[in-house]
Amino acid sequence: MIHIERSPWREMVNHAQAAYPNECCGAMIGSINDGRKTVSVAMALDNVSSGSQRARYELRPEDLLRADKEARTRKLDLIGVYHSHPDCGAYFSETDLKNS
Repeated sequence: MIHIERSPWREMVNHAQAAYPNECCGAMIGSINDGRKTVSVAMALDNVSSGSQRARYELRPEDLLRADKEARTRKLDLIGVYHSHPDCGAYFSETDLKNS
């Protein structure tokens, strides 16, 4: 189970709205205690997909490393990556499942 605090949730929503109609992506940073993951920081990252960004996102490896370093600096964990699905439902796409 992942719990996302209100502030990072709002940041992710704002990021998705600002990137619309393209997909946005970013890192979720927080803590893991007894298997419970709590996201306390949302870190927006660039979607660098060379194709249509309306239905795809790609991260630069160095951006993901930067997010991990930021988490460690804060004595937190890199919980995962978020991305939006503009103009469609909330589901795991074939690409999401393949890359998870």
